[in-house]
Amino acid sequence: MSIRLLLLLGVLITTFSTQAYYGRYSTEATLTFSGKIEVFKKGKLTLTKVKRDHRVKKLIRLQVDHLTGYFQSESFSKKNKLKGILGDDYNFSINKIEKGKLKNQYFLSYDFNGKTSFEKKIFKNRKKIKIPLRLPINPKTVYKKSLKRGKNPCTDEYYNAEEDFFYFWDPYKKGCSLAKDFKNVPKIKAVLTPIKNTRWSYPEYDKLFGDNGNGKDLEIYIFVGYMDKLKTLDYPNKKDESYSTYKKIKSGLKRKGLKLINEEKDFRLDGDEDDIYDGANILSEFTKKVKFNGKTANVKIKLLLTDTNINSEDETFHYYYKKALKTADIIEYEGHSGLGANLSLKDLEINRLNKRKYQLIFFNACSTYKYFNEEYIKAKGGTKNLDIILSGLPTYSDSAANNSLAFLRTFLDAKALTFQTIISRLEDSSNDGPFLYSVVGDEDNSWEPR
Repeated sequence: MSIRLLLLLGVLITTFSTQAYYGRYSTEATLTFSGKIEVFKKGKLTLTKVKRDHRVKKLIRLQVDHLTGYFQSESFSKKNKLKGILGDDYNFSINKIEKGKLKNQYFLSYDFNGKTSFEKKIFKNRKKIKIPLRLPINPKTVYKKSLKRGKNPCTDEYYNAEEDFFYFWDPYKKGCSLAKDFKNVPKIKAVLTPIKNTRWSYPEYDKLFGDNGNGKDLEIYIFVGYMDKLKTLDYPNKKDESYSTYKKIKSGLKRKGLKLINEEKDFRLDGDEDDIYDGANILSEFTKKVKFNGKTANVKIKLLLTDTNINSEDETFHYYYKKALKTADIIEYEGHSGLGANLSLKDLEINRLNKRKYQLIFFNACSTYKYFNEEYIKAKGGTKNLDIILSGLPTYSDSAANNSLAFLRTFLDAKALTFQTIISRLEDSSNDGPFLYSVVGDEDNSWEPR
């Protein structure tokens, strides 16, 4: 169910979606706090004007986005002994305006309420816990104010640009001036309240192994995205970590008894499958017959190594991903989130997903709980025919192949295992985890073993 924004008497009100959640090491929790933000506006500013100003709301969302970097920072983890991520399901209500000392300067106060995913061990059966937050009073100026000789010591050494700051910043990082700058990055008292998890649930196996729009075929797409930016689109980068991931998944599928029936190497599409050029993509197709509940199903897998950058001039991934969203029963993605852009339905110009077809999607990329949750459920028209497996933290490419095979194992063996077992297998297959894997959308699943 989507976030529904209602403007009632000038107050922003949002209702939370009601889909269920399960994580082996994580739980959903409601985050609440009172925030403050600096804005500059000409003329007299009133609550009525502010609550109708979309630019102000956009600025507050930008400020809140800084919780992404803050929650996954090394200092937050060490200081608070917990890890987590803010989701895409939240709301805020502006309730106060204060005039600043500078010309056209105002400070707006608001109440925040949103869903997060955090390690469940931190709650220890407590009904709520208090956590400290730091947010920039002005998200537009904090990057420049923390610069030192052209570099920013408060963020990642490699991803040092202003547009990446919200995702990588750490106010307590060594050399960062923001640690004690409580004027520009004030302290905030926040509360986390855990939300009850699903006890057990199953994928809709009868649909996956039955006629789900593909007859007797169980159609699976596996997308492996390049880790590094391609220097050329004319041929694959075999030194990229993703090439190794692709090769390991390919070998793993063969070990599980799947037959390689077709392979297209070093190709690129320009619009459709009729316009083929030399390129960096490799597509391997596999098949295997399995029996589920006495009936035979044909497992058909397309494994694609490709450039998944949303701005790529290579249209191969976009072509096959859109095709998968229309016809695939199971979709797995191993690659970069692109800060939510790479698989954004809006950026892919996709408004609706087929709500009559059941689909299971596994997004194995950095912090996918934040990016590919509500948008997909909304496009599907609800959770009735959609289950999504998400990661709460940044994942690592050296675990990608193991994660992929751990996820697929249930379906390749035609075993009716619970989502709880699938999530446990994913966590066990990860190096340097847990990654706070979770499943959402399974609350309305009806299949159970006889």
